[in-house]
Amino acid sequence: MDMDYSVSRPLIVEGTVRGAYRFDIIRPATWDNLPNGNSPEWYSDELLVVRNIASAEVVFSRSLKSGTVEFLVDGLSNNYIVFTEWSGGSSCCLLVSAFEVTENFKVLLDRHNNDFFDKTTIIINGTDRLQLHRDLVQDPDQPHSMLKNQPSVFDLKMGKWKK
Repeated sequence: MDMDYSVSRPLIVEGTVRGAYRFDIIRPATWDNLPNGNSPEWYSDELLVVRNIASAEVVFSRSLKSGTVEFLVDGLSNNYIVFTEWSGGSSCCLLVSAFEVTENFKVLLDRHNNDFFDKTTIIINGTDRLQLHRDLVQDPDQPHSMLKNQPSVFDLKMGKWKK
């Protein structure tokens, strides 16, 4: 994680706890220009930091595509946490990340591109399955607007796509 500490700017930390882990989202407190005229988004301050609560050890961290993050837990087993982040613009992408939060922390999906389908809801198909868009056949000549939703099931327990 790189943060530019040479410019003073307000950041906020929002978090949630699942299992033995704390998921913190760090993002700009405002999107207004800073006193020096720079935009907060220039500094890539959107970060995810996951810590083991007992040891305070950072078990996972990475930058985020945006500060717009939504955690999804309703209906899921307590062994998992899923969150979405919107990468911006009307032409792009809902990114889905899923983690196993048992004793052995594991990244199951990292920024799965759900494309522009269903920007508000990920279907939780049972306590350990997600229904997501999965582009099985990629045609680089096909316009993005012609893309068809191809729902597939990701099995969190198995850590892979169901056939």
